[in-house]
Amino acid sequence: MKKQVLAFCLLSALVLSACHNATDAQEKNTPATSDSSPQTATAVVDKTAFDDMDMPTITFGDSGYSSAPVAADADGFALDTTIHIRLFAKDKDSAKKAMRAAFSEVNRFNRIFSATTDSGEIARLNKTGEGTLSPEVLALFDKALQVYDDTGGAYNVALYPVSQLWGFPTGDYRKPDEAALQAALPLTNPHEVRVNPQTGSIRFTRAGMGLDFDGISQGALSDRLMDVLQDAGISSGLVNIDGNVQVLHRHPDKTDFRVGIQDPSNDTGYIGSVDVNNKAVITTGDYQRSFEADGQSWHSILNPQTGMPAENGLNSVSVIAQNGATASALSRALYVLGPKEAIAYWQKHAKDFDMVLYYKDGQVAVTSGIAKHYTANNRPQPDIITAES
Repeated sequence: MKKQVLAFCLLSALVLSACHNATDAQEKNTPATSDSSPQTATAVVDKTAFDDMDMPTITFGDSGYSSAPVAADADGFALDTTIHIRLFAKDKDSAKKAMRAAFSEVNRFNRIFSATTDSGEIARLNKTGEGTLSPEVLALFDKALQVYDDTGGAYNVALYPVSQLWGFPTGDYRKPDEAALQAALPLTNPHEVRVNPQTGSIRFTRAGMGLDFDGISQGALSDRLMDVLQDAGISSGLVNIDGNVQVLHRHPDKTDFRVGIQDPSNDTGYIGSVDVNNKAVITTGDYQRSFEADGQSWHSILNPQTGMPAENGLNSVSVIAQNGATASALSRALYVLGPKEAIAYWQKHAKDFDMVLYYKDGQVAVTSGIAKHYTANNRPQPDIITAES
């Protein structure tokens, strides 16, 4: 059986539908197959629902793996996006326990980090301009600040005032007035956020400042879910958050997961795939969230220096790293930087991550660390980025 592909980004909708339409799953891009996976890997045999409304329905199937015969899938929604979890377990009870733990963590994480949920720490901070944050929020802020400094501000967790003007946090999209945009840009310096790490207190030094962890919180959540699943006794599985995938170890037969990279010109296609284990594959692309105004398309990947959508000849940047939060923030930053600076940044940090660059002219380039694990899909082989490129 050929190794099938877990395709992400806009293909996440296909992944989710495959989990609920198991009779067709063998012919679709399902998220749990490998060369040695049996053809019955996604046959649904039962469904169950959690008692409370915050817990999703689980779809069970026969994985075909003797060491973990139960495949379980469940879908949810948090951080303003879709979440899919697939895991392999020894029995249904183990799968239920793990799924309950995972989605309990999803709900907890969403309550903390959502910028649009009134009860969340970030939403309250943005309203009041000061407050006390939990240690995990402060830790993620520190990581975001590190990426901000390392990339010259290309990823900015304090860009919320500008993002608000575009309507991206709420979905009320609009092209902002130039004067309003220029007035908001001075409010986006994350170093003007005052934090006391001992007490957890935080305050903005200017009225109108705000934080938005979009672009890093999704990866931080998938990191947490890897820990939660392992603590629940699961040794193989994956998390797909809005098409951004993080995998737990390998398939039960010790083969790698294969993750597809979205073709922006084809909602059901992919430009290629990477074979990974215990890593995150996270993409930032100009096609993921956009709207039409003044006769052109405007996407949500904003250049923190200008407040305008970044334009640099790239369709997408995919980052492959062990840490999901790092991969999330870097994929956003490297897209903003553009190909030349992205390559220069990777050459300085090649031991920490790999990447796939997809150019608007159709060219694909992959870093040397992932090259042998990348498979092109019906297109020429990619250019290889090396330390001397």
